[in-house]
Amino acid sequence: MRWRNGTMHVHRSTTIHMRMLVLAATLTSSMACGDAGSGPTELTLSVGPKDGTTQTVSLTCDPPGGTHGHKADACADLAKVNGDFTTLAMPSGKQCTLELDPQEAEVKGSWRGQQVDRKQEYSNRCVLTTVTGSIFQF
Repeated sequence: MRWRNGTMHVHRSTTIHMRMLVLAATLTSSMACGDAGSGPTELTLSVGPKDGTTQTVSLTCDPPGGTHGHKADACADLAKVNGDFTTLAMPSGKQCTLELDPQEAEVKGSWRGQQVDRKQEYSNRCVLTTVTGSIFQF
């Protein structure tokens, strides 16, 4: 770069280097954001008493499919927590009885291309369904 008569003159090689830097930065950020989390969703969901018989269904998303009775709603509820239902908490203003009937919920498979294997125990069925929404209502 040079200043001549109050005007900045940029050497051709400087311009080329700047363009290459911008291109490299653009490609790097595209690769970092691109394919992460854009793969298929193929899940097996299980729920039931901790020491009893469990119910198991399959669920795919984008588009919703599988044997789950409320596919679209379950996919939407999972999308809110990026496939990790264990991060859900009891919604404010909601209540369940204090009955102790441990229920275990599990999700295994692939969420948007990422392997998942999550298991959570809830004190009873009311707590399970209130916290997880439609995810385990099948």
